Amino acid sequence: MRLRDKVIIVTGGTSGIGKAIAERVVAEGGKVLVHGIERKDGEAVVARLGARAALHLDDLADPASPPRIRNRPCPSPSPA
Repeated sequence: MRLRDKVIIVTGGTSGIGKAIAERVVAEGGKVLVHGIERKDGEAVVARLGARAALHLDDLADPASPPRIRNRPCPSPSPA
């Protein structure tokens, strides 16, 4: 598991390449913060990925969004 104990932020993670990256992060043992602007799509991705994923909805066109994304709590800790 190459990404064990790592948290990866995937912008645009609610669809397409971003979604595929989020899926791979979890498959490699990491936790993922899925970022996007589409609630329905994001909730579906996070539900599929389980406890190792969390969703953050925000618009990167807003200059204040990067700090909000960065300060978002991480997904649940890995089971021992």
